[in-house]
Amino acid sequence: YSGYSGTGRLNCVTFHPSDISTFWVGSPSGGLWKTTNGGVNWFALTDDNDVLGVSTIALHPNYATNQTLFIGTGDRDGGSIWTLGGGQSNDNNGIGILKSTDDGNSWSSTGLTFTTNQRVSVNEILIDPNNASIMIAATSQGIYKSSDGGVSLTLKTSSLEFVDMDFKPGSFSTIYASTSSWSDSKIYKSTDKGDNWSEVLSVTGRRIQLAVSSNNASVVYALAANDTRGLEGVYKSTNSGSTFSKIFSGTNTTG
Repeated sequence: YSGYSGTGRLNCVTFHPSDISTFWVGSPSGGLWKTTNGGVNWFALTDDNDVLGVSTIALHPNYATNQTLFIGTGDRDGGSIWTLGGGQSNDNNGIGILKSTDDGNSWSSTGLTFTTNQRVSVNEILIDPNNASIMIAATSQGIYKSSDGGVSLTLKTSSLEFVDMDFKPGSFSTIYASTSSWSDSKIYKSTDKGDNWSEVLSVTGRRIQLAVSSNNASVVYALAANDTRGLEGVYKSTNSGSTFSKIFSGTNTTG
Protein backbone atom coordinates (compact mmCIF):
# COMPACT_ATOMS: atom_id res chain seq x y z
CA TYR A 1 0.00 0.00 0.00
CA SER A 2 1.13 3.53 -0.65
CA GLY A 3 -0.04 4.97 2.66
CA TYR A 4 -2.19 7.59 0.98
CA SER A 5 -5.52 6.61 -0.51
CA GLY A 6 -5.54 6.79 -4.30
CA THR A 7 -1.86 7.55 -4.88
CA GLY A 8 -0.91 4.02 -5.94
CA ARG A 9 2.58 2.46 -5.88
CA LEU A 10 5.84 2.80 -7.75
CA ASN A 11 8.26 -0.11 -8.13
CA CYS A 12 11.38 1.62 -9.46
CA VAL A 13 13.06 4.92 -10.34
CA THR A 14 15.95 5.42 -12.79
CA PHE A 15 17.78 8.69 -13.42
CA HIS A 16 19.23 10.05 -16.65
CA PRO A 17 23.05 9.64 -16.64
CA SER A 18 23.76 13.37 -17.03
CA ASP A 19 20.49 15.30 -16.59
CA ILE A 20 19.14 15.32 -13.03
CA SER A 21 15.82 16.75 -14.21
CA THR A 22 15.10 13.67 -16.34
CA PHE A 23 14.11 10.36 -14.80
CA TRP A 24 11.75 7.43 -15.28
CA VAL A 25 9.44 5.57 -12.90
CA GLY A 26 7.85 2.15 -13.27
CA SER A 27 4.48 1.36 -11.75
CA PRO A 28 2.87 -1.99 -10.83
CA SER A 29 -0.08 -1.58 -13.20
CA GLY A 30 0.25 1.84 -14.82
CA GLY A 31 3.31 1.44 -17.04
CA LEU A 32 6.51 3.45 -17.52
CA TRP A 33 6.47 7.22 -17.04
CA LYS A 34 9.10 9.88 -17.79
CA THR A 35 9.69 13.45 -16.65
CA THR A 36 12.15 15.93 -18.14
CA ASN A 37 11.53 18.77 -15.67
CA GLY A 38 12.17 17.20 -12.30
CA GLY A 39 8.73 15.69 -11.84
CA VAL A 40 6.58 18.71 -12.62
CA ASN A 41 5.11 17.06 -15.72
CA TRP A 42 4.97 13.40 -16.73
CA PHE A 43 4.15 11.41 -19.86
CA ALA A 44 3.45 7.72 -20.28
CA LEU A 45 5.61 5.58 -22.56
CA THR A 46 3.91 2.19 -22.51
CA ASP A 47 0.17 2.72 -22.98
CA ASP A 48 0.14 0.48 -26.07
CA ASN A 49 1.98 -2.42 -24.42
CA ASP A 50 0.19 -5.66 -23.58
CA VAL A 51 1.26 -5.50 -19.91
CA LEU A 52 1.54 -2.30 -17.88
CA GLY A 53 3.41 -3.65 -14.88
CA VAL A 54 7.03 -2.39 -14.71
CA SER A 55 9.40 -3.49 -11.93
CA THR A 56 12.81 -2.43 -13.25
CA ILE A 57 14.31 0.03 -15.74
CA ALA A 58 17.79 -0.26 -17.24
CA LEU A 59 19.46 2.31 -19.47
CA HIS A 60 21.96 1.17 -22.08
CA PRO A 61 25.49 2.35 -21.08
CA ASN A 62 25.49 4.43 -24.30
CA TYR A 63 21.96 5.73 -23.77
CA ALA A 64 23.01 9.33 -24.45
CA THR A 65 23.78 8.44 -28.05
CA ASN A 66 21.58 5.43 -28.83
CA GLN A 67 18.44 6.24 -26.77
CA THR A 68 18.12 2.57 -25.79
CA LEU A 69 16.46 1.36 -22.60
CA PHE A 70 14.99 -1.86 -21.22
CA ILE A 71 12.13 -2.58 -18.84
CA GLY A 72 11.33 -5.69 -16.83
CA THR A 73 7.62 -6.38 -16.90
CA GLY A 74 5.35 -7.64 -14.14
CA ASP A 75 4.81 -6.52 -10.56
CA ARG A 76 7.51 -7.69 -8.14
CA ASP A 77 6.15 -6.09 -4.97
CA GLY A 78 2.72 -7.62 -4.50
CA GLY A 79 -0.51 -5.73 -4.82
CA SER A 80 -4.21 -5.41 -4.22
CA ILE A 81 -5.65 -8.14 -6.45
CA TRP A 82 -5.25 -10.91 -3.85
CA THR A 83 -7.17 -8.96 -1.21
CA LEU A 84 -9.84 -8.14 -3.76
CA GLY A 85 -10.35 -11.82 -4.59
CA GLY A 86 -8.36 -11.91 -7.82
CA GLY A 87 -6.41 -15.03 -6.87
CA GLN A 88 -2.92 -13.67 -7.49
CA SER A 89 -0.43 -11.89 -5.27
CA ASN A 90 0.66 -9.24 -7.76
CA ASP A 91 -1.08 -6.63 -9.86
CA ASN A 92 0.47 -7.76 -13.16
CA ASN A 93 2.15 -10.88 -14.48
CA GLY A 94 5.03 -10.13 -16.84
CA ILE A 95 5.83 -10.84 -20.47
CA GLY A 96 9.62 -10.63 -20.07
CA ILE A 97 12.10 -7.88 -20.93
CA LEU A 98 11.09 -5.22 -23.44
CA LYS A 99 13.52 -3.01 -25.36
CA SER A 100 13.19 0.44 -26.87
CA THR A 101 15.72 2.06 -29.21
CA ASP A 102 13.83 5.34 -29.59
CA ASP A 103 13.66 6.61 -26.00
CA GLY A 104 10.55 4.64 -25.11
CA ASN A 105 8.31 5.64 -28.00
CA SER A 106 8.07 2.04 -29.24
CA TRP A 107 8.91 -1.34 -27.74
CA SER A 108 9.96 -4.78 -28.92
CA SER A 109 10.43 -8.13 -27.21
CA THR A 110 13.85 -9.56 -26.35
CA GLY A 111 15.21 -13.05 -25.84
CA LEU A 112 13.49 -13.23 -22.45
CA THR A 113 9.80 -13.58 -23.21
CA PHE A 114 6.95 -15.11 -21.23
CA THR A 115 3.18 -15.34 -21.46
CA THR A 116 1.10 -13.87 -18.64
CA ASN A 117 -0.15 -17.38 -17.82
CA GLN A 118 3.40 -18.32 -16.78
CA ARG A 119 3.17 -15.71 -13.98
CA VAL A 120 6.79 -14.56 -14.21
CA SER A 121 7.98 -11.08 -13.26
CA VAL A 122 11.32 -9.53 -14.22
CA ASN A 123 12.43 -7.85 -11.02
CA GLU A 124 15.86 -6.38 -11.78
CA ILE A 125 18.05 -5.82 -14.84
CA LEU A 126 21.78 -5.07 -14.70
CA ILE A 127 23.89 -4.15 -17.74
CA ASP A 128 27.68 -4.20 -17.50
CA PRO A 129 28.77 -0.54 -17.94
CA ASN A 130 31.98 -1.71 -19.64
CA ASN A 131 30.36 -4.29 -21.90
CA ALA A 132 26.78 -3.58 -22.94
CA SER A 133 26.45 -7.09 -24.37
CA ILE A 134 26.32 -8.53 -20.85
CA MET A 135 22.88 -8.33 -19.25
CA ILE A 136 21.79 -10.02 -16.02
CA ALA A 137 18.10 -10.35 -15.18
CA ALA A 138 16.66 -11.33 -11.80
CA THR A 139 13.22 -12.88 -12.20
CA SER A 140 10.64 -14.73 -10.13
CA GLN A 141 11.97 -17.99 -11.57
CA GLY A 142 15.73 -17.38 -11.28
CA ILE A 143 18.60 -15.36 -12.74
CA TYR A 144 19.14 -15.16 -16.50
CA LYS A 145 22.23 -13.95 -18.36
CA SER A 146 22.71 -12.60 -21.85
CA SER A 147 26.05 -12.14 -23.60
CA ASP A 148 24.54 -10.55 -26.70
CA GLY A 149 22.64 -7.57 -25.35
CA GLY A 150 19.37 -9.36 -24.68
CA VAL A 151 19.00 -11.23 -27.98
CA SER A 152 19.20 -14.50 -26.05
CA LEU A 153 19.22 -15.24 -22.32
CA THR A 154 20.07 -18.40 -20.38
CA LEU A 155 18.88 -19.42 -16.91
CA LYS A 156 21.87 -19.57 -14.55
CA THR A 157 20.31 -20.43 -11.17
CA SER A 158 17.62 -22.55 -9.57
CA SER A 159 14.03 -21.37 -9.71
CA LEU A 160 14.07 -19.08 -6.69
CA GLU A 161 12.51 -15.63 -6.84
CA PHE A 162 15.33 -13.10 -7.07
CA VAL A 163 14.23 -9.55 -6.28
CA ASP A 164 17.40 -7.46 -6.03
CA MET A 165 20.88 -7.36 -7.59
CA ASP A 166 23.93 -5.12 -7.43
CA PHE A 167 27.33 -5.03 -9.07
CA LYS A 168 30.36 -4.66 -6.83
CA PRO A 169 31.35 -1.02 -7.39
CA GLY A 170 34.23 -0.81 -9.85
CA SER A 171 34.35 -4.58 -10.36
CA PHE A 172 31.53 -5.71 -12.59
CA SER A 173 32.55 -9.36 -12.59
CA THR A 174 31.19 -9.60 -9.05
CA ILE A 175 27.43 -9.49 -8.58
CA TYR A 176 25.25 -9.86 -5.49
CA ALA A 177 21.64 -11.07 -5.66
CA SER A 178 18.93 -11.60 -3.05
CA THR A 179 15.69 -13.55 -2.94
CA SER A 180 12.15 -13.35 -1.64
CA SER A 181 10.36 -16.30 -0.07
CA TRP A 182 7.66 -17.13 2.46
CA SER A 183 10.24 -19.08 4.48
CA ASP A 184 13.99 -18.60 3.92
CA SER A 185 15.43 -15.66 1.99
CA LYS A 186 18.95 -15.84 0.66
CA ILE A 187 21.87 -13.88 -0.76
CA TYR A 188 23.87 -15.27 -3.67
CA LYS A 189 27.17 -14.10 -5.13
CA SER A 190 28.78 -14.48 -8.56
CA THR A 191 32.41 -13.66 -9.35
CA ASP A 192 32.31 -14.51 -13.08
CA LYS A 193 29.79 -12.01 -14.47
CA GLY A 194 26.76 -14.08 -13.57
CA ASP A 195 27.69 -17.44 -15.04
CA ASN A 196 27.88 -19.23 -11.68
CA TRP A 197 26.28 -18.41 -8.33
CA SER A 198 26.88 -19.53 -4.75
CA GLU A 199 24.73 -19.01 -1.66
CA VAL A 200 26.43 -16.84 0.99
CA LEU A 201 23.62 -16.14 3.46
CA SER A 202 20.26 -17.67 4.41
CA VAL A 203 17.79 -15.86 6.69
CA THR A 204 14.46 -17.02 8.07
CA GLY A 205 12.24 -14.33 6.66
CA ARG A 206 10.32 -12.86 3.77
CA ARG A 207 12.76 -10.80 1.70
CA ILE A 208 16.25 -9.30 1.48
CA GLN A 209 17.25 -6.00 -0.13
CA LEU A 210 20.88 -5.09 -0.86
CA ALA A 211 22.97 -1.92 -0.84
CA VAL A 212 26.55 -1.21 -1.94
CA SER A 213 28.69 1.92 -1.91
CA SER A 214 31.55 3.08 -4.10
CA ASN A 215 33.16 4.66 -1.01
CA ASN A 216 34.14 1.16 0.14
CA ALA A 217 33.62 -1.44 -2.56
CA SER A 218 34.19 -4.36 -0.19
CA VAL A 219 31.18 -3.48 1.97
CA VAL A 220 27.70 -4.88 1.29
CA TYR A 221 24.63 -4.23 3.42
CA ALA A 222 21.51 -6.38 3.49
CA LEU A 223 18.12 -5.49 4.97
CA ALA A 224 16.05 -8.57 5.79
CA ALA A 225 12.30 -8.62 6.42
CA ASN A 226 10.77 -11.27 8.67
CA ASP A 227 7.79 -13.46 7.86
CA THR A 228 5.38 -10.97 9.45
CA ARG A 229 6.75 -8.21 7.16
CA GLY A 230 8.64 -6.50 9.95
CA LEU A 231 12.40 -6.16 10.33
CA GLU A 232 14.34 -9.42 10.74
CA GLY A 233 17.69 -7.67 10.81
CA VAL A 234 20.44 -5.69 9.12
CA TYR A 235 23.49 -7.59 7.87
CA LYS A 236 26.91 -6.37 6.77
CA SER A 237 29.74 -7.89 4.78
CA THR A 238 33.23 -6.39 4.73
CA ASN A 239 34.71 -8.96 2.32
CA SER A 240 32.69 -8.35 -0.84
CA GLY A 241 29.79 -10.56 0.16
CA SER A 242 31.74 -13.70 1.00
CA THR A 243 30.36 -13.69 4.57
CA PHE A 244 27.83 -11.56 6.45
CA SER A 245 27.38 -10.61 10.11
CA LYS A 246 24.14 -9.42 11.70
CA ILE A 247 24.74 -5.90 12.99
CA PHE A 248 21.17 -5.09 14.07
CA SER A 249 18.31 -7.36 15.05
CA GLY A 250 14.65 -6.68 14.44
CA THR A 251 13.97 -7.65 18.06
CA ASN A 252 16.04 -4.72 19.32
CA THR A 253 14.14 -1.78 20.74
CA THR A 254 17.08 0.61 20.79
CA GLY A 255 19.62 1.52 18.09
